[in-house]
Amino acid sequence: MAAVRGAPFLPMVPHGAAKGGVLAMSKHLCAAGAPHRIRVNTIAPGMTRTSATAPFLDDPNGPKAQLEARIPVGRVGEPEDIARAAAFLCSDEAAFVNGANLMVDGGDSAMAG
Repeated sequence: MAAVRGAPFLPMVPHGAAKGGVLAMSKHLCAAGAPHRIRVNTIAPGMTRTSATAPFLDDPNGPKAQLEARIPVGRVGEPEDIARAAAFLCSDEAAFVNGANLMVDGGDSAMAG
């Protein structure tokens, strides 16, 4: 989500810029690949439990409750949530999906502020 939403802390600036570049690149690859039946889509995961995020999500004094309170589905993502989205985009069921950025964030990006 760093490509489409700002963060109030400075270390996210380079990360967001890099992710924005990935989104732009995917649009160009979509345009170039479509005539060759190559589809290009991106997945924008929200807060997801990973080996990097688990320490602060598991910290009883950490931000997990605050994060979950702002996510409409009421929880952070699990790796399987992202994997299912990727499997869908790779499947024949998504044969007409091209150039999309799929937000897999429990609805967090749909919320104001």
